[in-house]
Amino acid sequence: MRIINSSPIGKLIWDLLQGKDKSWVKVLTEKYFADRNFLSASTGSGASYVWQSIIKTKDDLKEGYIFCLGNGFSSFRYSNWSGAGNLCNMVPYVHITDTDLSLRDLVSDNSWDFSRLYTCLPQQVLDLCISFSSVLNDHLHDGWIWRGSSNDIYSSREWMLSNLHGDEATLFLAALWWLWCWRNNACLGDKSWSIEFVLRSISLSHDEFLQILGPQRRSLIGLYCQSYWQPLPPGSSKLNVDGSHLPSSQRIGVGGILRDENKSWISGFSGFQGIGTVVEAKYLAILMGLEFAWNKGVKNLVIESDCLDVISELNLPSSLSSHPNYGLLCKIRSILNRDWVVTLQHVARDANRPTDCLAKFGSSYDDSFLEWVAPLPELATLVLQDEFCPTQLLLSFLCFVLISHS
Repeated sequence: MRIINSSPIGKLIWDLLQGKDKSWVKVLTEKYFADRNFLSASTGSGASYVWQSIIKTKDDLKEGYIFCLGNGFSSFRYSNWSGAGNLCNMVPYVHITDTDLSLRDLVSDNSWDFSRLYTCLPQQVLDLCISFSSVLNDHLHDGWIWRGSSNDIYSSREWMLSNLHGDEATLFLAALWWLWCWRNNACLGDKSWSIEFVLRSISLSHDEFLQILGPQRRSLIGLYCQSYWQPLPPGSSKLNVDGSHLPSSQRIGVGGILRDENKSWISGFSGFQGIGTVVEAKYLAILMGLEFAWNKGVKNLVIESDCLDVISELNLPSSLSSHPNYGLLCKIRSILNRDWVVTLQHVARDANRPTDCLAKFGSSYDDSFLEWVAPLPELATLVLQDEFCPTQLLLSFLCFVLISHS
Protein backbone atom coordinates (compact mmCIF):
# COMPACT_ATOMS: atom_id res chain seq x y z
CA MET A 1 0.00 0.00 0.00
CA ARG A 2 2.80 2.39 0.85
CA ILE A 3 4.50 1.64 -2.48
CA ILE A 4 1.32 2.44 -4.41
CA ASN A 5 0.91 5.73 -2.50
CA SER A 6 4.43 6.69 -3.61
CA SER A 7 3.16 7.55 -7.07
CA PRO A 8 1.01 10.64 -6.26
CA ILE A 9 3.27 11.80 -3.41
CA GLY A 10 6.21 11.50 -5.80
CA LYS A 11 4.75 14.37 -7.81
CA LEU A 12 4.91 16.57 -4.71
CA ILE A 13 8.52 15.51 -4.16
CA TRP A 14 9.35 16.42 -7.75
CA ASP A 15 8.00 19.95 -7.21
CA LEU A 16 9.93 20.32 -3.96
CA LEU A 17 13.15 19.07 -5.56
CA GLN A 18 12.85 21.33 -8.58
CA GLY A 19 12.11 24.37 -6.42
CA LYS A 20 9.10 25.34 -8.49
CA ASP A 21 7.50 28.73 -7.85
CA LYS A 22 4.44 27.46 -6.00
CA SER A 23 3.13 28.86 -2.73
CA TRP A 24 2.97 25.51 -0.92
CA VAL A 25 6.55 24.70 -2.02
CA LYS A 26 7.77 27.99 -0.59
CA VAL A 27 5.98 27.36 2.71
CA LEU A 28 7.37 23.84 3.20
CA THR A 29 10.83 24.94 2.09
CA GLU A 30 11.02 27.74 4.64
CA LYS A 31 9.58 25.61 7.42
CA TYR A 32 11.52 22.36 7.01
CA PHE A 33 14.68 22.67 4.88
CA ALA A 34 15.45 26.31 4.14
CA ASP A 35 19.22 25.81 4.47
CA ARG A 36 19.50 22.29 3.05
CA ASN A 37 18.87 20.25 -0.08
CA PHE A 38 15.48 18.56 0.00
CA LEU A 39 17.00 15.08 -0.38
CA SER A 40 18.83 15.54 2.92
CA ALA A 41 15.76 16.88 4.76
CA SER A 42 14.20 14.96 7.67
CA THR A 43 10.93 15.03 9.61
CA GLY A 44 12.20 16.70 12.76
CA SER A 45 10.06 17.23 15.84
CA GLY A 46 6.49 18.47 15.50
CA ALA A 47 6.33 17.80 11.76
CA SER A 48 2.87 17.62 10.17
CA TYR A 49 1.45 14.34 8.90
CA VAL A 50 1.76 15.65 5.34
CA TRP A 51 5.46 16.33 5.78
CA GLN A 52 6.02 12.96 7.45
CA SER A 53 4.41 11.22 4.47
CA ILE A 54 6.53 13.21 2.02
CA ILE A 55 9.75 12.35 3.86
CA LYS A 56 8.89 8.62 4.02
CA THR A 57 8.14 8.57 0.31
CA LYS A 58 11.27 10.62 -0.41
CA ASP A 59 13.38 7.95 1.25
CA ASP A 60 11.68 5.28 -0.92
CA LEU A 61 12.27 7.21 -4.15
CA LYS A 62 15.63 8.79 -3.31
CA GLU A 63 17.68 6.31 -5.36
CA GLY A 64 15.67 7.23 -8.45
CA TYR A 65 16.96 10.81 -8.50
CA ILE A 66 20.35 11.78 -9.85
CA PHE A 67 22.07 15.14 -10.29
CA CYS A 68 22.47 16.18 -13.94
CA LEU A 69 25.04 18.76 -14.95
CA GLY A 70 23.54 21.41 -17.22
CA ASN A 71 25.27 24.71 -17.97
CA GLY A 72 27.53 24.21 -14.93
CA PHE A 73 26.88 27.63 -13.38
CA SER A 74 26.21 26.23 -9.88
CA SER A 75 28.84 27.05 -7.27
CA PHE A 76 31.21 24.14 -6.73
CA ARG A 77 31.76 24.99 -3.04
CA TYR A 78 28.63 26.77 -1.85
CA SER A 79 25.68 24.99 -3.49
CA ASN A 80 24.37 21.59 -2.50
CA TRP A 81 24.56 20.25 -6.04
CA SER A 82 25.66 16.78 -4.90
CA GLY A 83 22.78 16.25 -2.49
CA ALA A 84 25.29 15.48 0.27
CA GLY A 85 25.63 19.08 1.49
CA ASN A 86 27.81 22.04 0.53
CA LEU A 87 31.35 20.89 -0.23
CA CYS A 88 32.76 23.81 1.75
CA ASN A 89 31.61 22.00 4.89
CA MET A 90 33.56 18.87 3.97
CA VAL A 91 37.03 20.46 4.00
CA PRO A 92 38.99 22.21 6.80
CA TYR A 93 39.23 25.44 4.79
CA VAL A 94 38.54 26.88 1.32
CA HIS A 95 41.36 28.71 -0.44
CA ILE A 96 40.26 32.20 -1.42
CA THR A 97 41.09 31.45 -5.07
CA ASP A 98 38.50 28.66 -5.10
CA THR A 99 35.68 30.77 -3.66
CA ASP A 100 34.01 31.74 -6.95
CA LEU A 101 34.63 28.53 -8.89
CA SER A 102 31.60 27.04 -10.60
CA LEU A 103 31.13 23.45 -11.72
CA ARG A 104 31.79 24.60 -15.26
CA ASP A 105 35.25 25.84 -14.29
CA LEU A 106 36.26 22.31 -13.29
CA VAL A 107 35.18 20.58 -16.51
CA SER A 108 37.54 20.19 -19.44
CA ASP A 109 36.62 18.23 -22.58
CA ASN A 110 33.60 16.77 -20.76
CA SER A 111 35.82 15.36 -17.98
CA TRP A 112 36.39 16.55 -14.43
CA ASP A 113 39.60 18.56 -14.05
CA PHE A 114 40.48 19.36 -10.42
CA SER A 115 43.92 20.77 -11.26
CA ARG A 116 42.54 24.31 -10.92
CA LEU A 117 41.75 23.79 -7.25
CA TYR A 118 44.06 25.24 -4.61
CA THR A 119 42.13 23.54 -1.81
CA CYS A 120 43.04 19.92 -1.23
CA LEU A 121 39.97 17.68 -1.44
CA PRO A 122 39.71 14.54 0.72
CA GLN A 123 39.49 11.31 -1.23
CA GLN A 124 35.83 10.74 -0.30
CA VAL A 125 34.93 14.17 -1.70
CA LEU A 126 36.80 13.42 -4.93
CA ASP A 127 34.99 10.10 -5.22
CA LEU A 128 31.68 11.87 -4.67
CA CYS A 129 32.40 14.41 -7.41
CA ILE A 130 33.53 11.95 -10.06
CA SER A 131 30.45 9.81 -9.44
CA PHE A 132 28.46 12.47 -11.33
CA SER A 133 28.52 12.94 -15.10
CA SER A 134 30.76 15.79 -16.26
CA VAL A 135 29.08 16.40 -19.64
CA LEU A 136 27.92 20.01 -19.96
CA ASN A 137 24.66 21.01 -21.63
CA ASP A 138 24.33 24.75 -22.21
CA HIS A 139 20.59 24.45 -22.90
CA LEU A 140 19.74 23.19 -19.40
CA HIS A 141 20.18 24.39 -15.83
CA ASP A 142 21.97 22.19 -13.31
CA GLY A 143 19.40 20.11 -11.48
CA TRP A 144 17.99 16.78 -10.44
CA ILE A 145 16.37 14.35 -12.86
CA TRP A 146 14.49 11.07 -12.56
CA ARG A 147 16.88 8.23 -13.39
CA GLY A 148 15.88 6.14 -16.41
CA SER A 149 13.06 8.43 -17.55
CA SER A 150 12.68 9.08 -21.27
CA ASN A 151 12.43 12.84 -20.60
CA ASP A 152 14.24 13.08 -17.20
CA ILE A 153 10.98 14.15 -15.51
CA TYR A 154 9.23 12.24 -12.74
CA SER A 155 5.70 11.12 -13.57
CA SER A 156 3.37 8.34 -12.49
CA ARG A 157 4.05 6.56 -15.79
CA GLU A 158 7.82 6.69 -15.38
CA TRP A 159 7.51 5.55 -11.77
CA MET A 160 5.31 2.65 -12.88
CA LEU A 161 7.76 1.58 -15.59
CA SER A 162 10.61 1.65 -13.07
CA ASN A 163 8.71 -0.89 -10.96
CA LEU A 164 8.18 -3.36 -13.80
CA HIS A 165 11.62 -4.93 -13.35
CA GLY A 166 13.24 -6.98 -10.65
CA ASP A 167 12.06 -9.48 -8.08
CA GLU A 168 9.02 -7.49 -6.91
CA ALA A 169 7.53 -6.71 -10.35
CA THR A 170 4.83 -9.36 -10.03
CA LEU A 171 3.92 -8.21 -6.52
CA PHE A 172 3.70 -4.63 -7.75
CA LEU A 173 1.37 -5.60 -10.59
CA ALA A 174 -0.82 -7.74 -8.31
CA ALA A 175 -1.15 -4.78 -5.92
CA LEU A 176 -2.08 -2.43 -8.77
CA TRP A 177 -4.75 -4.84 -9.98
CA TRP A 178 -6.42 -5.40 -6.62
CA LEU A 179 -6.30 -1.75 -5.59
CA TRP A 180 -8.05 -0.90 -8.85
CA CYS A 181 -10.65 -3.60 -8.13
CA TRP A 182 -11.01 -2.32 -4.58
CA ARG A 183 -11.71 1.20 -5.77
CA ASN A 184 -14.25 -0.01 -8.35
CA ASN A 185 -15.98 -2.10 -5.72
CA ALA A 186 -16.17 0.87 -3.36
CA CYS A 187 -17.80 2.96 -6.10
CA LEU A 188 -20.03 0.36 -7.77
CA GLY A 189 -20.25 -2.70 -5.50
CA ASP A 190 -22.87 -3.46 -2.86
CA LYS A 191 -20.51 -5.10 -0.36
CA SER A 192 -17.48 -3.47 1.29
CA TRP A 193 -14.06 -5.15 1.25
CA SER A 194 -11.86 -5.19 4.31
CA ILE A 195 -8.18 -4.32 4.13
CA GLU A 196 -7.38 -7.88 5.20
CA PHE A 197 -9.34 -9.24 2.21
CA VAL A 198 -7.47 -6.99 -0.23
CA LEU A 199 -4.05 -7.83 1.20
CA ARG A 200 -4.80 -11.55 1.07
CA SER A 201 -6.03 -11.23 -2.53
CA ILE A 202 -2.80 -9.43 -3.49
CA SER A 203 -0.73 -12.16 -1.86
CA LEU A 204 -2.68 -14.96 -3.59
CA SER A 205 -2.48 -13.25 -6.98
CA HIS A 206 1.24 -12.72 -6.53
CA ASP A 207 1.68 -16.43 -5.85
CA GLU A 208 -0.36 -17.26 -8.95
CA PHE A 209 1.73 -14.96 -11.10
CA LEU A 210 4.90 -16.65 -9.92
CA GLN A 211 3.44 -20.10 -10.54
CA ILE A 212 2.18 -19.24 -14.03
CA LEU A 213 5.25 -17.34 -15.22
CA GLY A 214 7.71 -19.70 -13.54
CA PRO A 215 11.44 -19.04 -13.15
CA GLN A 216 11.52 -16.97 -16.36
CA ARG A 217 9.13 -14.33 -14.96
CA ARG A 218 11.76 -11.59 -14.78
CA SER A 219 12.99 -12.05 -18.33
CA LEU A 220 9.41 -12.38 -19.56
CA ILE A 221 8.35 -9.07 -18.05
CA GLY A 222 11.50 -7.35 -19.29
CA LEU A 223 11.16 -8.83 -22.78
CA TYR A 224 7.48 -7.85 -22.92
CA CYS A 225 8.41 -4.23 -22.19
CA GLN A 226 11.25 -4.31 -24.74
CA SER A 227 8.90 -5.53 -27.48
CA TYR A 228 7.74 -1.99 -28.11
CA TRP A 229 9.22 1.39 -28.95
CA GLN A 230 11.97 2.42 -26.52
CA PRO A 231 12.57 6.16 -25.91
CA LEU A 232 15.41 8.00 -27.68
CA PRO A 233 17.80 10.69 -26.47
CA PRO A 234 16.74 14.20 -27.59
CA GLY A 235 17.85 15.01 -31.14
CA SER A 236 18.30 11.36 -32.12
CA SER A 237 16.69 9.26 -34.82
CA LYS A 238 16.05 5.52 -34.80
CA LEU A 239 16.47 3.17 -37.74
CA ASN A 240 15.06 -0.34 -37.46
CA VAL A 241 16.40 -2.70 -40.13
CA ASP A 242 15.83 -6.32 -41.06
CA GLY A 243 16.76 -8.82 -43.74
CA SER A 244 14.53 -11.45 -45.32
CA HIS A 245 15.50 -14.78 -46.91
CA LEU A 246 13.23 -17.00 -49.01
CA PRO A 247 14.51 -20.60 -48.59
CA SER A 248 12.82 -21.91 -51.76
CA SER A 249 14.50 -19.42 -54.11
CA GLN A 250 17.38 -18.11 -51.90
CA ARG A 251 16.22 -14.56 -52.68
CA ILE A 252 17.15 -12.00 -50.06
CA GLY A 253 15.62 -8.61 -49.35
CA VAL A 254 16.09 -5.77 -46.90
CA GLY A 255 13.88 -3.21 -45.21
CA GLY A 256 14.20 -0.29 -42.84
CA ILE A 257 12.13 2.31 -41.04
CA LEU A 258 13.56 5.67 -39.94
CA ARG A 259 11.72 7.57 -37.18
CA ASP A 260 12.50 10.59 -35.03
CA GLU A 261 12.58 10.87 -31.23
CA ASN A 262 8.80 11.47 -31.19
CA LYS A 263 8.15 8.17 -33.01
CA SER A 264 7.13 10.09 -36.15
CA TRP A 265 7.75 8.36 -39.47
CA ILE A 266 10.59 10.01 -41.42
CA SER A 267 10.90 7.47 -44.22
CA GLY A 268 11.29 3.79 -44.99
CA PHE A 269 12.91 1.61 -47.61
CA SER A 270 12.87 -1.90 -49.04
CA GLY A 271 14.84 -3.65 -51.75
CA PHE A 272 15.77 -6.92 -53.46
CA GLN A 273 19.46 -7.80 -52.97
CA GLY A 274 19.87 -10.88 -55.16
CA ILE A 275 20.66 -14.43 -54.07
CA GLY A 276 22.30 -15.09 -50.72
CA THR A 277 21.99 -16.28 -47.13
CA VAL A 278 19.90 -14.99 -44.26
CA VAL A 279 23.02 -13.64 -42.50
CA GLU A 280 24.03 -11.72 -45.64
CA ALA A 281 20.56 -10.22 -45.68
CA LYS A 282 21.00 -8.97 -42.12
CA TYR A 283 24.35 -7.33 -42.92
CA LEU A 284 23.04 -5.81 -46.16
CA ALA A 285 20.06 -4.36 -44.28
CA ILE A 286 22.41 -2.52 -41.92
CA LEU A 287 24.66 -1.39 -44.79
CA MET A 288 21.79 0.00 -46.84
CA GLY A 289 20.16 1.46 -43.74
CA LEU A 290 23.29 3.38 -42.77
CA GLU A 291 23.63 4.87 -46.27
CA PHE A 292 19.92 5.69 -46.21
CA ALA A 293 20.14 7.52 -42.87
CA TRP A 294 23.34 9.33 -43.88
CA ASN A 295 21.69 10.61 -47.07
CA LYS A 296 18.80 11.88 -44.97
CA GLY A 297 21.20 14.08 -43.01
CA VAL A 298 20.92 12.17 -39.73
CA LYS A 299 23.80 12.95 -37.34
CA ASN A 300 22.77 11.03 -34.21
CA LEU A 301 21.43 7.58 -35.02
CA VAL A 302 20.31 4.52 -33.07
CA ILE A 303 20.14 1.50 -35.37
CA GLU A 304 18.36 -1.66 -34.24
CA SER A 305 18.40 -5.19 -35.62
CA ASP A 306 16.93 -8.41 -34.23
CA CYS A 307 20.03 -10.41 -35.22
CA LEU A 308 22.17 -10.54 -32.08
CA ASP A 309 25.17 -12.21 -33.80
CA VAL A 310 25.42 -9.44 -36.40
CA ILE A 311 25.13 -6.64 -33.81
CA SER A 312 27.71 -8.33 -31.56
CA GLU A 313 30.18 -8.69 -34.46
CA LEU A 314 29.79 -5.05 -35.52
CA ASN A 315 30.33 -3.83 -31.97
CA LEU A 316 33.76 -5.47 -31.94
CA PRO A 317 36.70 -3.18 -32.82
CA SER A 318 37.66 -5.36 -35.83
CA SER A 319 36.96 -8.67 -37.57
CA LEU A 320 39.13 -11.47 -38.95
CA SER A 321 39.73 -11.40 -42.68
CA SER A 322 38.51 -15.01 -42.75
CA HIS A 323 35.02 -13.92 -41.71
CA PRO A 324 32.53 -15.08 -44.40
CA ASN A 325 31.08 -11.56 -44.63
CA TYR A 326 34.35 -9.66 -44.19
CA GLY A 327 33.70 -7.43 -47.22
CA LEU A 328 30.34 -6.29 -45.90
CA LEU A 329 31.81 -5.73 -42.42
CA CYS A 330 34.50 -3.44 -43.86
CA LYS A 331 31.94 -1.40 -45.80
CA ILE A 332 29.72 -1.01 -42.74
CA ARG A 333 32.63 0.04 -40.51
CA SER A 334 33.73 2.57 -43.12
CA ILE A 335 30.31 4.24 -42.92
CA LEU A 336 30.29 4.06 -39.12
CA ASN A 337 33.58 6.01 -39.07
CA ARG A 338 32.03 9.01 -40.80
CA ASP A 339 31.34 12.27 -38.94
CA TRP A 340 28.28 11.17 -37.00
CA VAL A 341 27.25 9.25 -33.87
CA VAL A 342 25.81 5.78 -34.44
CA THR A 343 24.72 3.30 -31.76
CA LEU A 344 24.16 -0.31 -32.79
CA GLN A 345 21.88 -2.34 -30.56
CA HIS A 346 19.91 -5.55 -30.54
CA VAL A 347 16.13 -5.48 -30.30
CA ALA A 348 13.55 -8.20 -29.67
CA ARG A 349 12.06 -9.75 -32.81
CA ASP A 350 8.57 -8.60 -31.81
CA ALA A 351 9.79 -4.99 -31.75
CA ASN A 352 10.99 -5.34 -35.35
CA ARG A 353 7.74 -6.57 -36.90
CA PRO A 354 7.08 -3.50 -39.11
CA THR A 355 10.60 -3.70 -40.56
CA ASP A 356 10.31 -7.46 -41.10
CA CYS A 357 7.24 -6.74 -43.23
CA LEU A 358 9.23 -4.35 -45.45
CA ALA A 359 12.13 -6.82 -45.75
CA LYS A 360 9.76 -9.57 -46.92
CA PHE A 361 8.32 -7.12 -49.43
CA GLY A 362 11.86 -6.48 -50.70
CA SER A 363 12.66 -10.17 -51.18
CA SER A 364 9.37 -10.78 -53.01
CA TYR A 365 9.79 -8.16 -55.74
CA ASP A 366 12.62 -7.22 -58.11
CA ASP A 367 13.07 -3.54 -57.22
CA SER A 368 16.56 -3.03 -55.78
CA PHE A 369 15.46 0.05 -53.83
CA LEU A 370 12.11 1.58 -52.99
CA GLU A 371 11.59 4.49 -50.60
CA TRP A 372 8.39 4.71 -48.57
CA VAL A 373 7.56 8.28 -47.56
CA ALA A 374 4.54 6.94 -45.65
CA PRO A 375 3.78 3.50 -44.16
CA LEU A 376 2.31 0.84 -46.41
CA PRO A 377 -1.34 0.06 -45.60
CA GLU A 378 -0.15 -3.36 -44.38
CA LEU A 379 2.24 -1.62 -41.97
CA ALA A 380 -0.16 0.88 -40.40
CA THR A 381 -1.45 -1.46 -37.68
CA LEU A 382 2.01 -2.87 -36.88
CA VAL A 383 3.52 0.62 -36.54
CA LEU A 384 0.67 1.70 -34.26
CA GLN A 385 1.13 -1.39 -32.06
CA ASP A 386 4.88 -0.78 -31.92
CA GLU A 387 4.39 2.79 -30.69
CA PHE A 388 1.71 1.94 -28.10
CA CYS A 389 2.79 2.35 -24.47
CA PRO A 390 3.66 -1.12 -23.09
CA THR A 391 2.42 -0.40 -19.57
CA GLN A 392 -1.26 -0.75 -20.43
CA LEU A 393 -0.60 -3.85 -22.52
CA LEU A 394 1.43 -5.50 -19.80
CA LEU A 395 -1.17 -4.81 -17.14
CA SER A 396 -3.93 -6.13 -19.40
CA PHE A 397 -1.90 -9.25 -20.18
CA LEU A 398 -1.15 -10.15 -16.56
CA CYS A 399 -4.67 -9.31 -15.40
CA PHE A 400 -6.07 -11.60 -18.10
CA VAL A 401 -3.76 -14.38 -16.92
CA LEU A 402 -4.95 -13.83 -13.35
CA ILE A 403 -8.66 -13.94 -14.24
CA SER A 404 -8.36 -16.95 -16.56
CA HIS A 405 -6.66 -18.98 -13.79
CA SER A 406 -8.89 -17.92 -10.89
